[in-house]
Amino acid sequence: MLSLYRIGFILGWLLLPGLGSSQVPWEKLQEGDTYYQAKEYGKALESYQPLLVYYNDQKALLKAARSAAQTGDNKQALDYLKRVIDLGWTNPQTLKYDRELDPIKEDRKFSKLMARVEAMEKRRTTLNQPELIAELDALYADDQKYRRRKGMEEEQARLDSMNRVRLEKMIHQYGWLGSNLLSGRNYCWVALQHQPLEVQKKYIGLMAKAVKKGEESPAFLAFLQDQMLVSMGKPQKYGTQVDRENQRLYPVESPEKVDIYRAEMGLGPIQALLDRYQIEKL
Repeated sequence: MLSLYRIGFILGWLLLPGLGSSQVPWEKLQEGDTYYQAKEYGKALESYQPLLVYYNDQKALLKAARSAAQTGDNKQALDYLKRVIDLGWTNPQTLKYDRELDPIKEDRKFSKLMARVEAMEKRRTTLNQPELIAELDALYADDQKYRRRKGMEEEQARLDSMNRVRLEKMIHQYGWLGSNLLSGRNYCWVALQHQPLEVQKKYIGLMAKAVKKGEESPAFLAFLQDQMLVSMGKPQKYGTQVDRENQRLYPVESPEKVDIYRAEMGLGPIQALLDRYQIEKL
């Protein structure tokens, strides 16, 4: 298993939009960002709109919400802001003092959305206690201790077996510990990746519910779903699993729709992934 920093680098890279033929207009993100930085809010909103039909990304959605608010389209602004919060926004102060959102702050819907963010922040603060964080850090350290080290497979398997007990105990006590609740710590997801398929099947439903509540990143769910499908000898849905030894992508269920599926989970274009690993085609 790669280090957390490497995971973050790869995941961050996968989230970046790239060029290539796709049903999703990825090029609109850079175009919208350019207009947004220039404070040309109308043009920015016009650029973001066709992309955000598909793409669930907090940063893009928030900039679209700000642009809509600045152009007087309060309904659109609130709709985009709701999607931001659905994805697990946890910082109420950022929204409260965001000047670009001032035009919608008197709306009752804004107050309701803020109440959701405050509730999420309260749960996040409750969970982020030294004892639990130390336990999660220890879980992750053991998950990584001998990962990908030749000759240490048995030692890592023993630690993975111990981690299964620790993981199940934490989930039983706290529920699924999503990365949005733990300041980006994705340790439950990392540990679950290295458990047997039957354990993954046991908890993927709980992880999916956490995604719906905004407590977990949809991207991590997409990775786990694909991993499980590949393990069962089935085509993957999101195109996240790469066979590096043979320099190919594991078979994808619907190549013509894969970018739409990826966009829904906050992942960028499949072409960016193919380019990254120098894979010629799906």
